Amino acid sequence: RIFFEPDDTKLKKIYEDYKSGKLLSGELKAILIEKINDFLKIHQEKREKAKKQIDQFLLKNK
Repeated sequence: RIFFEPDDTKLKKIYEDYKSGKLLSGELKAILIEKINDFLKIHQEKREKAKKQIDQFLLKNK
Protein backbone atom coordinates (compact mmCIF):
# COMPACT_ATOMS: atom_id res chain seq x y z
CA ARG A 1 0.00 0.00 0.00
CA ILE A 2 1.35 3.40 -0.93
CA PHE A 3 0.87 6.48 1.18
CA PHE A 4 1.70 9.81 -0.37
CA GLU A 5 1.55 11.59 3.00
CA PRO A 6 3.06 9.58 5.85
CA ASP A 7 2.32 12.30 8.45
CA ASP A 8 -1.15 11.60 9.85
CA THR A 9 -1.34 15.09 11.38
CA LYS A 10 -0.78 16.75 7.99
CA LEU A 11 -3.24 14.37 6.37
CA LYS A 12 -5.91 15.16 8.96
CA LYS A 13 -5.36 18.91 8.48
CA ILE A 14 -5.71 18.56 4.71
CA TYR A 15 -8.90 16.54 5.24
CA GLU A 16 -10.39 19.04 7.71
CA ASP A 17 -9.44 22.06 5.58
CA TYR A 18 -10.95 20.50 2.46
CA LYS A 19 -14.09 19.40 4.31
CA SER A 20 -14.61 22.89 5.76
CA GLY A 21 -13.98 24.65 2.46
CA LYS A 22 -10.70 26.30 3.51
CA LEU A 23 -8.89 24.18 0.92
CA LEU A 24 -10.28 24.24 -2.61
CA SER A 25 -10.27 21.31 -5.03
CA GLY A 26 -7.59 22.94 -7.17
CA GLU A 27 -5.35 23.41 -4.14
CA LEU A 28 -5.89 19.79 -3.11
CA LYS A 29 -5.01 18.66 -6.63
CA ALA A 30 -1.82 20.75 -6.53
CA ILE A 31 -0.77 19.03 -3.29
CA LEU A 32 -1.43 15.62 -4.82
CA ILE A 33 0.42 16.47 -8.04
CA GLU A 34 3.49 17.43 -6.02
CA LYS A 35 3.34 14.18 -4.02
CA ILE A 36 2.83 12.03 -7.12
CA ASN A 37 5.66 13.76 -9.01
CA ASP A 38 8.03 13.13 -6.07
CA PHE A 39 6.95 9.47 -6.00
CA LEU A 40 7.39 9.07 -9.76
CA LYS A 41 10.85 10.63 -9.73
CA ILE A 42 12.03 8.15 -7.09
CA HIS A 43 10.30 5.26 -8.88
CA GLN A 44 11.94 6.12 -12.22
CA GLU A 45 15.38 6.35 -10.59
CA LYS A 46 14.89 2.93 -8.99
CA ARG A 47 13.66 1.48 -12.29
CA GLU A 48 16.75 2.72 -14.14
CA LYS A 49 19.00 1.26 -11.45
CA ALA A 50 17.16 -2.06 -11.66
CA LYS A 51 17.51 -2.11 -15.47
CA LYS A 52 21.28 -1.81 -15.14
CA GLN A 53 21.37 -4.58 -12.55
CA ILE A 54 19.24 -6.85 -14.73
CA ASP A 55 21.52 -6.24 -17.72
CA GLN A 56 24.58 -7.09 -15.62
CA PHE A 57 22.89 -10.21 -14.27
CA LEU A 58 21.91 -11.40 -17.73
CA LEU A 59 25.40 -10.81 -19.13
CA LYS A 60 26.98 -12.81 -16.27
CA ASN A 61 24.66 -15.76 -16.83
CA LYS A 62 25.12 -16.12 -20.60
